[in-house]
Amino acid sequence: MPEPQAREKVVGAMSSSLPMCSGCCNSDDKACAALISNCENLIAPDTEFVEEFPGASRAFREQDGEFEIVLDKRKGTPLGIDIVYWENNTLLVEAVVGGLVEEWNKKHPKLSVQSGDVLLEVNGIRGDRHRLVDECTKRSTLKVTFRRGAMKK
Repeated sequence: MPEPQAREKVVGAMSSSLPMCSGCCNSDDKACAALISNCENLIAPDTEFVEEFPGASRAFREQDGEFEIVLDKRKGTPLGIDIVYWENNTLLVEAVVGGLVEEWNKKHPKLSVQSGDVLLEVNGIRGDRHRLVDECTKRSTLKVTFRRGAMKK
């Protein structure tokens, strides 16, 4: 996450380009301060800001149809996805049914894991679907790489 000062500069620059966020909002009026606050939340909510930041790591942006997410499974919370074996030793996401993936989706809607996405890699393991499943069951931090929609319903 960028430093708060950098975030304010970026959000401030974006806010000044919107008509509803300029004008009266340059004063010390409480109503205007509230408007600025709302504009910032619409433009760069904390859950979305890193995804749009040009210097963001691959974990927060899609690249060539692939994207990476990080899930903390150390407390034993289930992943919350139904998967099946898929072609080329990968796993197909049939459904998101809660758990850590649903939490991820709420925080990162532009990079949400969806039915039809293909699980390619977990913690550096790739090309062995049995080891992928095994790695997903471990109580650890999981770094998971997906490819967008093998099949869309």
